[in-house]
Amino acid sequence: MPQLWAPWRMDYILSDRKKKTCIFCPHKESDPERLILYRTPLSLIMLNRYPYAYAHLMIAPVRHVREVAKLTEEEMKDIFQNLGMAIKVLKKAFHPSGFNVGMNLGQVGGAGIVHHLHFHLVPR
Repeated sequence: MPQLWAPWRMDYILSDRKKKTCIFCPHKESDPERLILYRTPLSLIMLNRYPYAYAHLMIAPVRHVREVAKLTEEEMKDIFQNLGMAIKVLKKAFHPSGFNVGMNLGQVGGAGIVHHLHFHLVPR
């Protein structure tokens, strides 16, 4: 089986994430410093600082929530509208052959950020 090797992710893999604040929640840094490309009152689109592939984006609710069932109908709609817009922009900019879209829920599910759900959007 081929191995995924992304050496630029080593800082993330080796970091102590337990002491860090949630990357999706408000910070002192500006949106550009945090790599937030777009936001609405309910959700945001952010570049992944440690991407699996080029243009790897994350779409998350603004509200700190860990369970899909706890999202409001308005948040769900807004997140999916932003997901659709991000796919459209990436298609135009990069002409990928396809996309991976997914969520890693819970630590066992592979979530690096366990307490704030988010979608990964990875062009291929």
